[in-house]
Amino acid sequence: MGFEYSDPQNAARVANELVTRILNEDLRDRTSRATDTTKFLAREMQRLQAESSAVEAKIAQAKIAPARPASRTSSDQTATQLAQLRAELAQKSAIYSDRNYQIQALKRQIEAMEKVAPKPAAASTAPESAQPPDLDALETQQKSIQANLDIATQKLAAARLGETLERDQQSEKLEVIDQPTQPQEPFRPNRPKIAGIAAVLALMFGGGIAVASELLGRAIRRNSDLYGVVDRELVISIPYIYTQSELRQRRKRIWLSVVIIVVLLIGLAAAAYWFLPPLDLIIAKAQVGLFR
Repeated sequence: MGFEYSDPQNAARVANELVTRILNEDLRDRTSRATDTTKFLAREMQRLQAESSAVEAKIAQAKIAPARPASRTSSDQTATQLAQLRAELAQKSAIYSDRNYQIQALKRQIEAMEKVAPKPAAASTAPESAQPPDLDALETQQKSIQANLDIATQKLAAARLGETLERDQQSEKLEVIDQPTQPQEPFRPNRPKIAGIAAVLALMFGGGIAVASELLGRAIRRNSDLYGVVDRELVISIPYIYTQSELRQRRKRIWLSVVIIVVLLIGLAAAAYWFLPPLDLIIAKAQVGLFR
C-alpha cells in the first residue's frame, strides 16, 4: 500500500493513517465475527438447557405417574422426593445463581412433582388406566441432550477465549512489514530513467543520421564504390600488415579491457551491498506485493 503526494510530510501522514485504519478495521471485523460466534453458541446452549429441563420434568412425572393416589406409601415417597429436591435446591442455590440451568431444572422438577402429588380429595377420581410416559425413551433423550450440552459448553468456552484474544490483540492479525516514513527524495519523475531514455534516443538519432549520410553520400569508401569509377581489373587489395609494436598495443588493450570489466563488476557488487536493502526484505516485499 502506498500514497503519492507532492508534500512528503503529508504523504507520510496519510500513509500512516491509512495503515492505522486498515489495522483497526481488521481488528473490528475479527472481533465482530468472534462476538457473533459467542452469541450464537450462547443461544444454542440456552436452548439445550431448556430442552434438558423439560425432559427432566417429564422424567419426574413419569416416575410419579405409576403410583396409586390412595396408597400411603406413594404419598410418603413423593414427599421424600420433594424434600430431597428442595434440599438439593437449597444446597446449589448457595453456589450457583438463579439463572444457572441446574437451579432452573430443579425448580421445574419441584413444580412438576407438586402438581402431580396425590391429593386426598381427588384420589378416588384419578384414572387408573392412564399410561405413563416411556421412561427409558426419556432417559435416552436426556443423555443425548446432555451430551450436546457438554459439547456446546466446550465450544462456548473456546469461542469466549477466542473473543478475549481478539480483543487483547493476541491472536493472528495483520502485521506491518515496513512502517510508512517520510520520503527523502521524490518518487517521480524518475530522473535516472528519463536520462537513460534520453541517452538511448540520442544514440539512436545519431546512428540514424550516420547511416543516412553513409547511404546518401558520394564518397568512395568501399570496393563497390571504387569499381563504379575505374575498371575492376585495375584494382587489387593489399592486406594490412601489423607491426610488432601494433601487436603489443593490441594485447595491452585486451588486458586493459579485462581489468576494467573486473573492476566494474566488483564496483557493482559493492554498490549493491551498501545501497540496496537486504535480500530477505526484498523477498518479503515481493511476496506481499509491496516491492516496486
